[in-house]
Amino acid sequence: MLNELRAKLDALGQETGKYYGITAALPCGPSHIANLDVPHLSNVLDELLLMAYDLHGAWDPVTGVNAPLYYQGFGDMNFSVDSCVQNSKNGGAPSNKISVGLGFYGRSFAYATGLNQPHQGADINNWFADDGLPQYFNILDRSDDMTIVRHDISKT
Repeated sequence: MLNELRAKLDALGQETGKYYGITAALPCGPSHIANLDVPHLSNVLDELLLMAYDLHGAWDPVTGVNAPLYYQGFGDMNFSVDSCVQNSKNGGAPSNKISVGLGFYGRSFAYATGLNQPHQGADINNWFADDGLPQYFNILDRSDDMTIVRHDISKT
């Protein structure tokens, strides 16, 4: 399908004198990357937008950073922004075509006491307006009442 789209856009470009780029949002999970023909995608696509978010959330048994830059020190070592980029490059993606997509929202955990701790799902008590998925503007509105913590291991 992408080959056909590329051919049609190139034909249109011949008529208009313009170049039409193609990008795709691609997964970060190592098993998903392994199922992709990354070298072929890299030849057809102008940009590989890596979905480097939702790497951890209420579906996990313990709390974790939504999009940790580096391995958090617990859980699967492949679920970080850095691992996503490295796994994509190892699969054949050229560095100059990689872009990283980050979520401007949070992930909440009910009754959590810190990272790598058990929880009771998404925190809909404190983030009821967002169904437990705190949106950026709501986080900003409440930031004065929050404690900011930097996780040095994951650089988050």
